[in-house]
Amino acid sequence: MAPESMRRSTSFAIGFAAGLALFWACGPTSPGQKDGGPHNPGDGQDAGTWTDGGNQPGIPLESACGTINAARCGFLIRCGLLPDTDDARRRCEEYYSAIDCGPARWPSRVKQGTLRYDAARAQDCVDGWTARDCADYLGAPPACAEVTHPAAPLEAACYGGLRAECTQGVCAGATCPRHCRLAAPVGQVCELDSDCEPGLYCQRNSAGSAAGVCAEFSGDKEPCSAGRPCAAGYYCGELAVCHPLRGVGQPCAPGTCEPSAFCSWTADGGSICLSRLGEGEPCTDDGQCRADLICRTEDGTCAPKGPVPEGAKCSRRQTCAAGLACVGTQTDPFAPPVLGTCAPPRTAGEACTSTWDCAPPLSCADHGDGGVCGPRQPDGAKCTTDLDCQAFSRCINASCTPLPSKGEPCPGGVCLWGSCGVVDAGSPPVCRPMAAGNQPCTRDTECASLRCVFGTCLVACTP
Repeated sequence: MAPESMRRSTSFAIGFAAGLALFWACGPTSPGQKDGGPHNPGDGQDAGTWTDGGNQPGIPLESACGTINAARCGFLIRCGLLPDTDDARRRCEEYYSAIDCGPARWPSRVKQGTLRYDAARAQDCVDGWTARDCADYLGAPPACAEVTHPAAPLEAACYGGLRAECTQGVCAGATCPRHCRLAAPVGQVCELDSDCEPGLYCQRNSAGSAAGVCAEFSGDKEPCSAGRPCAAGYYCGELAVCHPLRGVGQPCAPGTCEPSAFCSWTADGGSICLSRLGEGEPCTDDGQCRADLICRTEDGTCAPKGPVPEGAKCSRRQTCAAGLACVGTQTDPFAPPVLGTCAPPRTAGEACTSTWDCAPPLSCADHGDGGVCGPRQPDGAKCTTDLDCQAFSRCINASCTPLPSKGEPCPGGVCLWGSCGVVDAGSPPVCRPMAAGNQPCTRDTECASLRCVFGTCLVACTP
């Protein structure tokens, strides 16, 4: 099994891209990170003096989430990523209250004293949403990441979550509340790889468990398995033990070559490690190309990931230089792939062949006129990709379709948040509340802890 950082489930990969990106971008500071706001815990003030925002200018804690959530939903509406309706605004604010800024999220940690709240930065966050350019819909105002700061010292109680609470170390433990501790040594309880000392990983006790213990990676000739990975430079192979990765010119099987090589079939039916390919060389998959390249399927050659300069050929998997878009690519999955060109993106009213041609967050709408860049498509409209649709919607059967929320039917198996399942025998599946710890999951937003690891919800620890 890969380390936790590789096996985390994809966090709610839906087509609008904005909603989740805004949530994460407004997320945690790193453990031990210094205060990025106008207040410094080392300036002689008691951190508790302003924890609730009552003695500083800005937004009081009690109204922070309502104000911040309204501001970011207003941004989505202003930029055409949501319809300007009361229902759309309500759904948006409910979503952000459930996954980021709501009673069960970081405000409860502020009230327990494990997070410090900066009312002035909260106001800056709101002002940032109001002034933000719609082209920047995938990010968030910098102040939004500085609304809270870690306040719990070593050995103090903490609750875990997406915003770091510990001024040093990590929030870890098998009970609730947890405690701020330095990274754990071998044998100590963990939930994430980051709970453990560098060079260790969190080994699950069983396939259905979200808890585990810190363990060393297996070395040469040591036992290995899906739940017991090999150290860097080794692979799990014959006799279920670790072997050194193969070098260029050595026989191989897929996944057994050194990082600078790939396993290729030979004319006699064998296989051998070859050096990874350079730019412009023919390829069939990314693993054959150097680490800084991709295998561009449109022309079957290794090409730079980016930034690609203006005028150069590109695919949707490459990143054009700042201010440019990959214009002219083909998004129809049933049409032959076509390379585009890195060029200034098309603006509203200009002709386009796909949403990739248009300046974000516009989409390419074809109303019989060949396609024109304009606002994202409303629910029920024709679409080719999720990016054609508004926030909280997906392109299903070539039609923009809203994702259901709590209590609503979920025939597609995906909810805006929470899990899709049967509540009463014989009834159709509906969106259920977020799942408790140790329940099966496929996305972070299905879990009350907002952490789906190895297909299992981590246990939520709430004040």
